[in-house]
Amino acid sequence: MQLFEQDRNDSPVILGDVVAQFFAPVQFAAITLLASEYLRLKARIVEVHGIVTEEKVSGVMGYFFSGNSSDQYGHSAMLRHTSSFNEIFNLDGALNDLTATFWSRALKQTDLLEHMPQARRNQWHECLNAWRQHGYKRGTNPELDMPEFSLDNLRATIQGLMARRAEFLAERVDGIFRNL
Repeated sequence: MQLFEQDRNDSPVILGDVVAQFFAPVQFAAITLLASEYLRLKARIVEVHGIVTEEKVSGVMGYFFSGNSSDQYGHSAMLRHTSSFNEIFNLDGALNDLTATFWSRALKQTDLLEHMPQARRNQWHECLNAWRQHGYKRGTNPELDMPEFSLDNLRATIQGLMARRAEFLAERVDGIFRNL
């Protein structure tokens, strides 16, 4: 029995570096499926945004929010706390959330996040959530700009991080010894 067997679909396994047998291999067929799912959901979000922001629909949406501002037990619903229709259906916010969610899923699916030292994980989470900060503008601080989620970016990022797994391991070991 081989240490890492390919799945039934014979998806190519991309090995990271010299210590690749220490780390789990990445099935890029799963990454391709993740990118396809992202594109499908992005198209649905854009479609819903288009439908909801049409004048015919947006003119009556306030009645839905007002009429459903509390649940069946009289507790306030989440929509009650948003100040306007435009905030709820902000396309950039929805697409940023989708992108951050899929980058997180990609890193969890490939076990790369668990091999990163804590400082690098914090940087990654900061990058994925910077857009949530009040006054954030893309391009002002490029280190905090979340990368676009595309198959090319996904593959390049995953391969780059895989090549650095040994470095991450060394940083974690170094951090452990520094904290002793």
